[in-house]
Amino acid sequence: MSQSPQVPPEASTPSGSRVPPGTALPPGTEITLVLSLDETNLVLEALGQLPFVRVYEFIAKIQAQAQAQLASGEAERTERTNG
Repeated sequence: MSQSPQVPPEASTPSGSRVPPGTALPPGTEITLVLSLDETNLVLEALGQLPFVRVYEFIAKIQAQAQAQLASGEAERTERTNG
């Protein structure tokens, strides 16, 4: 009989948790996440459930970065096609 996969403790922490336990990062440290477009939209959808005043700047930051990356990818595809 197969067992179901174990969920890491940080994946099931209560809402409001920040960084997994044991990770020491100075405030303001930026990290890079690699998400698919569908995953990014899911994050945005989840953020949309929170109070706007709390998440609007974060949503705008995600949207700006995603638009820049999508535009960059489109430019690369056009360059390869025309190149």
